[in-house]
Amino acid sequence: MPAASFLRRWLRRTPHPVRLRVDGRDVAIATGPRAWADTEDSILAIGGTKIEAFGDNNVLLRATSLGDDEPEDAPSSTGATELENLARLICEAHDAGARRHAESYALAFQENTKLVQILAQRLGGLEQAWQKAMQQTAQAQANAMVAAADAASQSDDPAGGAIATMLASAMMQQQSKPTNGAKPEAKKGAK
Repeated sequence: MPAASFLRRWLRRTPHPVRLRVDGRDVAIATGPRAWADTEDSILAIGGTKIEAFGDNNVLLRATSLGDDEPEDAPSSTGATELENLARLICEAHDAGARRHAESYALAFQENTKLVQILAQRLGGLEQAWQKAMQQTAQAQANAMVAAADAASQSDDPAGGAIATMLASAMMQQQSKPTNGAKPEAKKGAK
């Protein structure tokens, strides 16, 4: 029944025909809500193969042949193949684009991870350097206090020497305590 569906579409195309000729015989166009379906049924009942559609003033609008061959105006299988090829190409292009984006995102995340690792290492190094500087500063202050205590003990003021010794011992204890949870460095030569 492919000829029937083609014939109805062919009849309904604009401009609409006013008169039809089927195999040399005039055929009236039906009226009413099923005009094109009824006209198609009439043409198929006659068994016509050559159909001509006329417009106003007997001007030939179009003509077609029905038969064993596919009608001239029917969509060809190459049209479907072209659409399938186009759909396949669009799908392949979409997939290729998605792959490229996924690769780009993966590369960007890898580089960001490397950057975070480098920054974390540098921050750790800075924190260790700060801890070392703080310990060295405390050590220098303690050494200065011990030197001041030694100087005061050699002087004639016994109270100044006692105070300097107590301060030096407090500074040494404070220096041995870790700051920010860091472990104190062992003194060189101590076991």
